[in-house]
Amino acid sequence: MSNPLDTVFVDLVGPPVSAAWLNAVGNAAKAFDGGNATIITATAGQTLFTVPVNAVNTVYINGVYQIYGSSYTRTSDTTITFSEAVPVNAKVVIL
Repeated sequence: MSNPLDTVFVDLVGPPVSAAWLNAVGNAAKAFDGGNATIITATAGQTLFTVPVNAVNTVYINGVYQIYGSSYTRTSDTTITFSEAVPVNAKVVIL
């Protein structure tokens, strides 16, 4: 995802589903099939998450978009750190 104004629909309940949306700037149809997503269930008080190398482009907590530099930062090639603890059992989706 190259544009922060893109809208993504993430299904955290069942198997990955395809979803299409319109880019707010270019009006281009896009699809997300869940194939490249890393999904992590947060533990109590967790702020640090290990992710695949160079995987972090977009982050969601329970489907809510997180703002880089405000909600989280990339602390190494394989970790991101949230500014506050993520709620226990929350689904963190990293694209």
